[in-house]
Amino acid sequence: LVGWAHVLQGRYDEGISALERALEEQERTGDLRQRALLERRLGWAHLGQGRFERAFAVISAARADFRSVGDLVGEAKANMEMGLARIAQGLYAEGLEHIGRTLDALRMSGDAHCEAEALWALGRAHNEAGRRSQAETLLQRSLEMLRVIGDRDDELRVLVELARLRLADGDPRAGEKAAEQAVEVAERLQACDGLGLALVERGRARLALGQVTEAQSDCERAVELLKRSQSGERWRADWALALVLEQTEEMTAEGSERVKELLRRAVAFVGWIREQLATEDVNRRAALTRARSGPARDLFRILQPQGSEEANVVSREWMLEDADASPVAST
Repeated sequence: LVGWAHVLQGRYDEGISALERALEEQERTGDLRQRALLERRLGWAHLGQGRFERAFAVISAARADFRSVGDLVGEAKANMEMGLARIAQGLYAEGLEHIGRTLDALRMSGDAHCEAEALWALGRAHNEAGRRSQAETLLQRSLEMLRVIGDRDDELRVLVELARLRLADGDPRAGEKAAEQAVEVAERLQACDGLGLALVERGRARLALGQVTEAQSDCERAVELLKRSQSGERWRADWALALVLEQTEEMTAEGSERVKELLRRAVAFVGWIREQLATEDVNRRAALTRARSGPARDLFRILQPQGSEEANVVSREWMLEDADASPVAST
């Protein structure tokens, strides 16, 4: 319980340490259901820090244990979290397949909480893939259900995704409103990771509204929070802050270099996520590259006028020659 509390507040290192110790103790009892629950929670912690292949493997083991004891809801939740790992990697089709299995199982079990979580996961996948009208319906339904259930952690995740959706729709005022609600929930929960992600979206909304100083403050704070939690999505904060700093009134040489360094850091982190996939897994690596090429595109845009070899390397590694045919993931 202590480990899970740490995970929910974005203190992943402490959470993983406690959960791994609990799992070692649980192995001695032979209780498969409890072991599966611990594996699911440990997998969620790995998800939070961006170790998506490790998360997928741990949660897959949990799914097998849930299946062996006939726990349909546990198996459904494991399928959903395996889908989330794939969505976070930009592998939307595979993620949707896993979450579809979750919804199939829920038709038999009728677990409303798990259904709300699955609707959020589906909404996230459709939003990132650019199918925003589908995402809107799913996310709104999920939010309504979660507010009735009273799960603030999941409500926070849906609000962050709704803020991203509003920004993608070109409505920064609505994006700021959703992000502000997410910030309030995260602060109440003392959720370090969730607060960082909410601040990224509020900063992006404020930038779009011309509030550059406020946007910079939000994004600076987000960078610090997501770095502290070692979040698997901290590349979003680096990317957002770089774009904010580009819009400051006086871009000095030092400021320009900081923008490039932030983008390099975001690109390197997404590259680390890609490197978790086996070298021979060509199709998945290509799909992740296309879905997560946004920071690389902006780095290339800045480097290209300088005619540097670095620009050519970025273009090759992130398949930017296919830019017109590739979907661009939003922050």
